[in-house]
Amino acid sequence: PLDHGMDLAEPDHSSGEVLQPSNQCVCTLVLDFTDAFMSLALHQDERRYNCAEVTMPLLPGMGCILAWKVVGFGGRAFPLLFGRAGSFAARTGQALLSPAQRLQLYVDDPALVLRGSLGECRLDVDIILMWWLALGLQLAWSKGTFTRGDHVWVGVRFRPQPNGSVLMSLPDDFRDETLKTLAPLARGNGAVRIEEERSAVGKCAHISHIIPEATPFV
Repeated sequence: PLDHGMDLAEPDHSSGEVLQPSNQCVCTLVLDFTDAFMSLALHQDERRYNCAEVTMPLLPGMGCILAWKVVGFGGRAFPLLFGRAGSFAARTGQALLSPAQRLQLYVDDPALVLRGSLGECRLDVDIILMWWLALGLQLAWSKGTFTRGDHVWVGVRFRPQPNGSVLMSLPDDFRDETLKTLAPLARGNGAVRIEEERSAVGKCAHISHIIPEATPFV
């Protein structure tokens, strides 16, 4: 989140060209990859290493072991495997654009900051989207946003300010859910399930990524 915030706040000086304020805008494209892990097919010889045991057969005669043909979800190495493909898509997409455009990728959630005239920004969006489609990536069109103002990415709300700074905050629903998760831990007595404890720690760790001053308390 901090990297994306800096991309929004920092102007680009690499080209040496100074755009007139009336001609320049800062736009943001947020468009997730759909079923990212499941888009990676496994080699037939490696499918035996990617099996799951189920308590009930899904179909008569199927048995209780499923061998996945794709990476899927839940495996410890799966984010690292997809990270190779995702990194290739992000780096090559960035290479097609000018240095003024900044792309961040969090697993399967890209966020692209674009600078220039509105027409130039739209053209760069078309270029990178066509490239991703050519690579075979499935894009979550219904959840995507292309905006010149407030937007949410990886659980953080970004609000560009008129002075060029960016205000980062937690979405209201995440804040309320975190307070609800922490409430049982503040009772002073009783017990809390380990799953609830881990959820609380994870939510607080997310807060520390946005508010570094909170890290010691987390």
